Amino acid sequence: MTLKRPIQMCVFAFLQIILPIYLIYNSIANSYDTIFIFIVNNSLHILSMYFIFLSVYWENFNYYLRYIFFISVIICTGISLFRFEAKAVFSYKDVIEDIDAIILLPVFIVLVINIILSKHQKHKKIDIDLSFPFKEGKYLIAEGGDGKKSFFTNYHYKFKDHAKWKESMRYAVDIVKINSIGFTMDGIIPLNNEKYYIFKQEVYCPIDGIVYEVINNVENNIPYSGNYLRGIGNHVIIKKDNYFIILAHLEKNTVNLIKGQYINKGEYIGEIGNSGYSNRPHLHMQVIYNDGSNIWKGTGVQFTLNGKMPVKNMRICID
Repeated sequence: MTLKRPIQMCVFAFLQIILPIYLIYNSIANSYDTIFIFIVNNSLHILSMYFIFLSVYWENFNYYLRYIFFISVIICTGISLFRFEAKAVFSYKDVIEDIDAIILLPVFIVLVINIILSKHQKHKKIDIDLSFPFKEGKYLIAEGGDGKKSFFTNYHYKFKDHAKWKESMRYAVDIVKINSIGFTMDGIIPLNNEKYYIFKQEVYCPIDGIVYEVINNVENNIPYSGNYLRGIGNHVIIKKDNYFIILAHLEKNTVNLIKGQYINKGEYIGEIGNSGYSNRPHLHMQVIYNDGSNIWKGTGVQFTLNGKMPVKNMRICID
């Protein structure tokens, strides 16, 4: 994403603070004359909050806010139900006055179903299982799921700058580190890479294979500056049969591997940086199947980490 930091902070604040508070307020403060309009509006409040719960980048403020806001909307809706006194079941006048809510409700139904399918619908066969690339700590899947089905859970596939190799990006995953109280960084979108908990975290090989490619000389970006180099920065690509496992946005001069060498699962690869087309420190992972020479024209493969499919806003704890 290339929004400048002030704009990005405003967008995140609106989606993760202002809009949820607005929904909570509306869930308890509004009064309705008919049962139909009561059901429509409160269903809309719950579904729109659930959409935010599933799709927003909760790493930017606090991961656990998603639960607080969603539960608050449910509780406020329950309170309004006990206070509700219907004057009628249905009124054409109320329908006209609340036509926006009536139109938005099916939209959010479709969006929520789309996200659920993109996050939880597995192929009949998962082609490859990888070990988690970190050895200890708590982590958050910031992007993950079937990007072809939903932009809201995984932007990689439909992002315009990935157009030439979007098929390889279909199941790409971004991982950040999270602490015990739900924060992934010190402060709100800090400009210092060292403020992000995952920065300089050691990365370990997720599978036995051959080192296919190594890049180790790219400088880090300033977080959320909007000035990012093209490409995936410092990275290692591991080849296993016709599968290519990519670990990207690493720290400069932390990778000591040589192209062509054999590497075992669990061996040290490098450290997390913020190099290449990256707006903050994180690990980018993807698996590509290709039997030709240009791996980026291959097919993105759905994979699992320690037997689980990584999907957006999933929290993973490694002891």
